[in-house]
Amino acid sequence: MKKRIRLSVTIYTLFFCVLSLIGYGQPKAGHFKYDVISYEIIDTSEVSASDAAELFEWWKGKFSPEVYFNNSWIVVLQTKNGGISKSMYNRKSRILYAYYGKDVLTGVRIDSIQALKRNDKVLIAAIDTLKSDLQVIEYPKEKKRIHGYTCHKVTKGGIINSPALDEIWLAKFAHVPDLIFPNEIYFLIEGIPLEIRQEFEGIKFTWGVMEVNPVMEDDDIFNFDMNGYEVSFVDTPKLTYEGIHFIRTFEPKTD
Repeated sequence: MKKRIRLSVTIYTLFFCVLSLIGYGQPKAGHFKYDVISYEIIDTSEVSASDAAELFEWWKGKFSPEVYFNNSWIVVLQTKNGGISKSMYNRKSRILYAYYGKDVLTGVRIDSIQALKRNDKVLIAAIDTLKSDLQVIEYPKEKKRIHGYTCHKVTKGGIINSPALDEIWLAKFAHVPDLIFPNEIYFLIEGIPLEIRQEFEGIKFTWGVMEVNPVMEDDDIFNFDMNGYEVSFVDTPKLTYEGIHFIRTFEPKTD
């Protein structure tokens, strides 16, 4: 049970990763469903075969976000820690609207860092420095096809409340931050992670897209509405790294 709790914490803190090119020949709209895919025992001195199998079965359905996309929006639905959330990222304005609630969605936070970094060379340089400090490394030449999408490899070092990831396989969706395995630094990489591998106490787990489904470009899931929600703003960070905390100074942008 301790392993379940510890692994639950590490996975849920990853939970904000996504987005970068719909590319030539790829659909303009679609729907991804995620779950744990497989596991491999790396060190039999740390875990038994029966414990690994039990943990894998326990994880099924625990991490199952859904992603919808069209030319205008990226929408991520997820449940965690007893609550629900819906992230809507506008691909034109580059504004993220993060809806949240317990049993129903009641509020929305507006985050503008992707819009702010569009023309801010100082902010872009700060992000590059932070990526280096946190050991976020992209390998653009290491590629593989997943569900028909060309993905490249990304790795990141472990930081507070966010463990090291052996491999992230990222499908390019231009100017879209990682919304699937999010944390406070979700904006450091751009694209939708289709597969993630992580080693934990002798087991290497693979999470990723289990289903790819078509969706209409005008599906109701893409309807944008802030009426009746409690609205708040998330100041984007100055990117001064102090453990996992950032000094937030930028003014939010809404248009």
